[in-house]
Amino acid sequence: MNLADEMGICVLDETGMWASDGGPKIDAPAYWKNTDEHLKRFILRDRNHPAVFGWSVCNENMPIVQSVFHAPDSLVKKQISEINNWIAITQGLDPTRAWISGDGETQALATMNSPVIVGHYGGSDANYRDLSSKGKPWGIGEAGMAYYATPRQTAAYNGNRSYESQQGRMEGVADEATKLINMLKKYHASYMSIFNLVWYGVKPLELGLADTTRAPKPSDGIFFGKYHEGQPGVQPERLGPYTTTLNPGYDPSLPLYKTWPLQVAVNASFADTTMQKEVAAPIENMPLNTKAVESNVIMLSADKDSVLYKTLSDMGVLLSIHPAKNGHSLLIIDGEHTPDDAKSLELQKTVLQQGGKVLIWGVDPSSIKAVNKYLPFSVELTNRKASSFITYGTDQLIDGFTNVF
Repeated sequence: MNLADEMGICVLDETGMWASDGGPKIDAPAYWKNTDEHLKRFILRDRNHPAVFGWSVCNENMPIVQSVFHAPDSLVKKQISEINNWIAITQGLDPTRAWISGDGETQALATMNSPVIVGHYGGSDANYRDLSSKGKPWGIGEAGMAYYATPRQTAAYNGNRSYESQQGRMEGVADEATKLINMLKKYHASYMSIFNLVWYGVKPLELGLADTTRAPKPSDGIFFGKYHEGQPGVQPERLGPYTTTLNPGYDPSLPLYKTWPLQVAVNASFADTTMQKEVAAPIENMPLNTKAVESNVIMLSADKDSVLYKTLSDMGVLLSIHPAKNGHSLLIIDGEHTPDDAKSLELQKTVLQQGGKVLIWGVDPSSIKAVNKYLPFSVELTNRKASSFITYGTDQLIDGFTNVF
């Protein structure tokens, strides 16, 4: 099982047929033959993954053929014909998924057979109204100006604040993203995606750079082991400061990621189906201002700096202190730092009486007494030592050990 399946992530699986770099050799028969073969291998490889909810057969081919290549009409028609061919191949190899789209391929909707319409950018009422009128599921696969907007463009949303710093610029980007998602909600889009949260929604991290007041040097960064010729897999030599926004353990002094306003705005927008408050443009020196969103998740912990509290916050879980009005609250109790005051115990009773759920996360010998106050029957802890390992070969370190407990 892959990571996406295990975490419950929905994947719109996309092929390698994209033209945003202007690279495809569209006047060569071999190119079209190779794309068909690539698509077949791709569908057969991934069609059994439960995380995949649909297929994107290509990305921005039509815009490049027409607007960048300025290709002759014969090649434009050829591209449309091939996209329809890719759709037919996909339907033949996987009849179980109705979602088949071409990301950003909205320049030839009248002659394309895609069951789902996915556009790019074009964030206007008129454009979204037009896409929603086609009678098909629709959405926007890439929206927002995060990767190209200068302070002059983002200043339309937050005035001179955009010129003060990168933080100010990103606040303007976040305001625009809120506006775009509001429009997508207004026209009942089936698919909404701000481009893109992993890079522009979180900060580039200062890997291996303790002093961020100076510019990075070649000696800064994270250095890896010696290169081994013939060894499979990626073998990086160095990751410099600010080269990635994710830190899966490269630099233990840094978190997994650091948020920026774009992520905050998108989290708030997607946490609620209602429209979010936008900042009127232009407003001088005003930070991001989104509407407070009601959360169904409540957390009780005697330590607001606990690992669980930080983990949930980093995951983007919006935490509340009151039961939800709809009565569908999830109360998470920190089993390692369990509060035992009367107010917390009463909150649990209220959640259960309203039909909510209670989850006690973890338990510790020092907190077992407090945990038991929340339970109808007492829980006891047993100190049990165990080991687990998989033996690939003999080794003196594990001679005599077994996995029998």
